[in-house]
Amino acid sequence: MYGPPYAIMKKDFWDWLLQKVQLCSDAWAVMGDLNVIMDENEKLGGRPYQLREGNILKEFILNTGGVDLGFEGAPCPWQNTRSYSHHIRKQLDRAIADDQWCVSFPRVTVVHLPIYGSDHAPILLKVVGDNEKLLYPFQFLEVWSTSMECGDIISRAWNSEATGSEGTILCKKLKYTKK
Repeated sequence: MYGPPYAIMKKDFWDWLLQKVQLCSDAWAVMGDLNVIMDENEKLGGRPYQLREGNILKEFILNTGGVDLGFEGAPCPWQNTRSYSHHIRKQLDRAIADDQWCVSFPRVTVVHLPIYGSDHAPILLKVVGDNEKLLYPFQFLEVWSTSMECGDIISRAWNSEATGSEGTILCKKLKYTKK
């Protein structure tokens, strides 16, 4: 997927993509150079971060129930080709999927490969790997409730032994549930 780099074209593109995703009845994922960043931590150098740019992506994720799949590798897979004093790096490339897709591919990893011969690092989507689960904060996905094992998994996790402060116990039990 390639998102337009020009501000004047972004709203129409993201409205179009939102409509396509909302009409989709199957599991979906979007990956590529989306040409937007989520927040100021995804940019190094250049002009100050513009809040409206982050809002585009945040609203898309909120309105679709999408999950940013995270990544391994360099944090900013795009860079301009200017000298050091004018050098800019951004997290323009990413993968976003819905809960059904995440359940279908629980061991997914997005990898930012080294930048070579381009201003973008290639991104690799590995759907089979060693990771136990996606590296995103715990959230209950409604699609899990359709599984016959859902109640048993939650009961086992919350009835398991855990030590520490109340906060530590809560985090451990959420971690057990996520496994």
